[in-house]
Amino acid sequence: MAPIDLTDENAVAQLCRSIFDRWGKVKLWAHTAIHAAPLGPVITIDSKDWEKSITNNVTALAKLIPMVSPLLEEDSKVVFFEDNTVMKKFSSIYGATKAAQIHLVKTWQDECQSTGPKICVLQPNPMPTAVRARFYPGENRKELKSVKIEAKRLVSLLEL
Repeated sequence: MAPIDLTDENAVAQLCRSIFDRWGKVKLWAHTAIHAAPLGPVITIDSKDWEKSITNNVTALAKLIPMVSPLLEEDSKVVFFEDNTVMKKFSSIYGATKAAQIHLVKTWQDECQSTGPKICVLQPNPMPTAVRARFYPGENRKELKSVKIEAKRLVSLLEL
């Protein structure tokens, strides 16, 4: 784990350089960063939430991929998470930026088919996370998959 601001290009460059100096490569990159703007109707889009989401979810990823890709080998695996709530009502900002993020990733995935790395786009089942609690307040969290069980399922899909 690397707790850095992904919108800070210098911090990302320093992290990539540190990884290269220490290990020379990355065998597994799981991209879990997302800015989750509040859900709401399109007519209530807040420009600050919009800008922050575009910067964090789309622009940062578009800059991150070229910085991390030299550290990846043909057999490296890269993991991104798709969200089936993206195209539902009230997911305006989150949905738009998540869709853009996944479009970048799937394009990269197609480009790497014959050369690697292996780009995996996984669909997690609903889990009792802080983001989900923000998006669905009052939801019965006991009906959701435990994070531990869901993590095991997702890791098994990677065939590590």
